[in-house]
Amino acid sequence: MTEPIINKYTFLPWIKTGLGALISNNEDELEETRAKISVQLDVGFGLFDDDRVDERVTKEFLLYGPGDITGILKNTIIRTEPRPNELNVESNFFPHLEFSQPDFPWRYTPARPVAPSQQGRLSPWLSLIVLTYDEFQRVDNGLGLLPVISINKPEKSLPDLRQSWSWAHTQISQEVTSLQTLKETLNSKPHLAISRLLCLRRLEPNKLYHAFLVPSFEVGRLAGLGEDVNENLKGTAFAWKIIGPNISPDGHNIPIYYQWEFSTSKDVGDFESMIKKLEARTLPENVGLHQLDISKPFLSIGNDMGIEEPMLFGGVLWSPLAKRMASEKKVDIHNPSPEEIKRLIEKIKELVDLPERLSWSQLSPLSLSPSNVIPIISPPMYGKWHARKRLVSLISSDYKDPEWIASLGINPPQEWLEEVRNDSPYPWLEELNLDPTNRAAAGLGTLIVQQMQEELMASAWDQAGPLREANKHLRLSQLARTVSLSIFDRSLQLMDNNVLIRLVAPLHSRVIVREDNKSVSRLIHESPIPKAIFSPSFNKITARRGKIHRNLFNKDRHISSELLDHLNKNPSNPDPNPGTPDPSNPEETLFTVDVLVSLLREIGPISSDLENLFHGPKLEEYLANHEVKEEIRNMIKMIEMSMPDADSEIKENVGEVISLNGIYDDLILNLNPQSTIDLKTSMEVERPERLHEEKKDILDPIVVYPQFKRPMFEPLRDLSEDLLLPAVKDIQDNTISLLETNPTFINSYMVGLNHEMARELLWREYPTDQRGSYFRQFWDVSIAVQRERMTSSADIEEIVEKYRDIPEIHKWKSFALEEISNTSQTEQTVLLIKGEVLRRYPSIVIYASKAILIGSNQEPTLPSGNGTASVEEIVEPIFKGTIPPDIAFVGFDKSLEQLGGNNTSENPGYFFVLQEQPSEPRFGIDQGSEEQQPPPSINPDDLTSWDDLTWDYITLSSTSNGYIDLENGSLVGKEIDDIQWGKDGADLAYILLQRPVRIAVYAKEMLEGIE
Repeated sequence: MTEPIINKYTFLPWIKTGLGALISNNEDELEETRAKISVQLDVGFGLFDDDRVDERVTKEFLLYGPGDITGILKNTIIRTEPRPNELNVESNFFPHLEFSQPDFPWRYTPARPVAPSQQGRLSPWLSLIVLTYDEFQRVDNGLGLLPVISINKPEKSLPDLRQSWSWAHTQISQEVTSLQTLKETLNSKPHLAISRLLCLRRLEPNKLYHAFLVPSFEVGRLAGLGEDVNENLKGTAFAWKIIGPNISPDGHNIPIYYQWEFSTSKDVGDFESMIKKLEARTLPENVGLHQLDISKPFLSIGNDMGIEEPMLFGGVLWSPLAKRMASEKKVDIHNPSPEEIKRLIEKIKELVDLPERLSWSQLSPLSLSPSNVIPIISPPMYGKWHARKRLVSLISSDYKDPEWIASLGINPPQEWLEEVRNDSPYPWLEELNLDPTNRAAAGLGTLIVQQMQEELMASAWDQAGPLREANKHLRLSQLARTVSLSIFDRSLQLMDNNVLIRLVAPLHSRVIVREDNKSVSRLIHESPIPKAIFSPSFNKITARRGKIHRNLFNKDRHISSELLDHLNKNPSNPDPNPGTPDPSNPEETLFTVDVLVSLLREIGPISSDLENLFHGPKLEEYLANHEVKEEIRNMIKMIEMSMPDADSEIKENVGEVISLNGIYDDLILNLNPQSTIDLKTSMEVERPERLHEEKKDILDPIVVYPQFKRPMFEPLRDLSEDLLLPAVKDIQDNTISLLETNPTFINSYMVGLNHEMARELLWREYPTDQRGSYFRQFWDVSIAVQRERMTSSADIEEIVEKYRDIPEIHKWKSFALEEISNTSQTEQTVLLIKGEVLRRYPSIVIYASKAILIGSNQEPTLPSGNGTASVEEIVEPIFKGTIPPDIAFVGFDKSLEQLGGNNTSENPGYFFVLQEQPSEPRFGIDQGSEEQQPPPSINPDDLTSWDDLTWDYITLSSTSNGYIDLENGSLVGKEIDDIQWGKDGADLAYILLQRPVRIAVYAKEMLEGIE
């Protein structure tokens, strides 16, 4: 089913505006070089109305014509078809160019179509010709301003200018029903009107063409060449003549206003002709299936397992018949049969589990540690790191210890046994590692990674970015935390609260006491405790290992251990007006024994030994020490600074008593390196959110899972197209058919990719834990992502995640291989097209539209409604791909059962629609047969619609130059729906306009014989 997609255009054969519209002569009547117009003016003379004399004055004016043109502005041309230097142009389309001004092709034509038979015919003053490289030569005559070409054989290469009236037309991009509507459109909406010039030459495939915009009239040709124009030369004489007497000679020179080049495709036909060649077919059962020989699977297993029939090995894509055959012969690894297959699977299991079994058997009975385990090379256990499994499958059906554990002669650690006993199997892990066909698919993934390892590792390191520096910083932070915790546990936590509070005085302003919601420094400021005792000088005097402390106090007593408790009282000083020393003799005051004893008593009780010291012979010796003098002097100065002046009013310190234990608890909490270093490091190093969810140590090195977004079907296809679609060469040309995806193969292949990449990352010392899902994109889903980005406000990462083909492997858990998918369908439907249409037209629109059943026969029909189905009935593809050289496919996130339907109103099935992308207007003729001239069997009366016009009906010029001859042939005078062949440029434009088309193929037509 094909149908056109129509836009509304109005075509006009010519337009004359301004003074040119006043020209009265036609092309035959003009005898001079330029056209003339007569202008009449009514002139009145006199000062007063009574004296007024009226006189009519007639004046003739000459208008500019083609002979006055020596070039055009390039911005006048707004579009060329084909585009300059375009390749693979359809050979059945006509080259053309468009002008921004609707009257431009006829503006300087010195005539108008006044004869009744020529109402729609007016020759443009310029023409478009298309030549091959061997039909012309470039020359330099040294006279004109324009480039010049010399035509080798004009009668063989140039069109007949007598039919140039058909090459030009004006297009209005809306419906025009009257002359008044036309005038209003040109005045108010000039952007809707353009003019166009066609070249009606049939192009040949696989050729380079040069397009030239040249003058149509001889006066324009001479002016462009820089030659003198004879005033007696007729202004409408054509620039060349190819029929009759006085034809243009070989080497005829023509100036060029504009030029470009393009080349045609080697393939014949356009979108419509190619798409009509497609035939709906049901693909045979061999398309999508390999045969896997397992008679000699492993040398270590044995050369002959007694298995003669090969296993069926499905590719990425397979036909519905191939899928059905594979399902019938599928091996159930959980309950395998026959006995030969069962024995093979047991042997595979034994080999895959061999490294784990041997590591147990080599345990030292004394140490029970695998310190000297000999490395074992065996077939890999795909996905073991993601699944966190030691063995590929369940040890025994009743969860009892297998025989090989009892045969070890040792008692393994109980936690090892519990782990194995409670390690329930993952179906996907068993199916992947025990089924030879699935292992083969995973092995292909391994091979792809090995071939691309350098490219992949370069990308992985690029993604890691500053990871090495971040992990170095984390390791140093771990070291700092370990050392700090040791000091914290052995020192700070053991200190008395009085000592600790004074020790960390510099941090008081940074620690908030939770109970009071104030900083420690604020609480102390508001308390009876003087700030002077937190000064460095006081700390030096009261330091336990200081000289003063050693000489004045018992060695087992620390003066600071009770200092804050003593001062944290209200009132803090029982004598609010202590005596003030005489400042005139500071030395005497400083060393007065009574003053010193008084000060020390303020600190705490003085022992008898200290009393004896102050009144004994050693005091003078002790005080003679210079360092002691300085320390005591600093202490006295500090105390003096806190004393008021002699004449000041003395107020006792009545600050609020604070909770030293509460302050101590908050200081210990905030000084704990476990929290302080962790917090500081977390502010300096940003960790991925997933690492926070795993609840690991925040200072552990960051493990990175590089993501490779490349669709991984491509390297598999490049390895061998048969791996993507087995027996692909058996598909006939020009086939459109349906396939299904094979999720078991895809998932096995993706696990193989990730497993091998994990090994490679470990080998390259990449910071990862081998559990990352590095490859999750099998298909190219760019069409779905781009489409959703235009309609959704979601973040791009969310959209990309939505169209991942597989979920993260460590989340597969208890699913079977064929059940795993990140999209709504595990088995997706694929529309395959073998032919040139998708290669030539990559922008083709493809979608599935739900059918409707009409009539008594419940005939499935594509819903109508301006040529498209409603949004709710459309299913758009989510991935695409190609198999060179001529196969393309698109995938839909629907099962074959959903799209195929069952001929009921609830599920009528779908049509698959292939639609040409709407574009700017193009003009041409459908290909038809391969012959250049119509076969004798073609009857023009059989043509009932101009949309069905093909080259078989067309008559070319008698000179065989490939140009259409509108005045000869069987189509002359033929009229369909009031549109007549050869009437004027407007009717011809309507006939040649190539409307975008689409084809709709019902799904059941591609599923014949499949229930």
